[in-house]
Amino acid sequence: MKIFPFLEHETAIPYKTIFLMAAIAAISECLMLAMVNRGANTVYAGELVLEHLLIFMIAFCLFIYTMHYAISRTVVLIEKALNNMRSRLCRKLYNTDMEWLERYGDNQIYLRLTKDTVMISQAAPMLVFSSMSLMLLILSCLYLLTLSFF
Repeated sequence: MKIFPFLEHETAIPYKTIFLMAAIAAISECLMLAMVNRGANTVYAGELVLEHLLIFMIAFCLFIYTMHYAISRTVVLIEKALNNMRSRLCRKLYNTDMEWLERYGDNQIYLRLTKDTVMISQAAPMLVFSSMSLMLLILSCLYLLTLSFF
């Protein structure tokens, strides 16, 4: 099953704000990289500009806030979707005949319900980290491109 249709089907929480926050985190991380580069250039030239430090500190605080928001909301979103799916599956199991349930065993069904959903919930923050890393890679390449031409 694809993750985004699953999230749209199981929850009403919008997941696009999570990716927006991850994008802002990647932008602020790229801004921190640019401020370190600018600060190193100004120190090398013998100047001291505190604006770069101030911008770096603001970008760092923005990065911490947006990453915390994206990861915490991702965990809430995934857990809510998995809880809705578990509830739906348990209602379906409740309505099945007992012969089928005894044949497969309740331990096997419980194992499937818990093991697979735990694996999904543990992989959820990796989705945020990978999307942020991709955006950071693209922004860093654009930054290096601007440095080489200007």
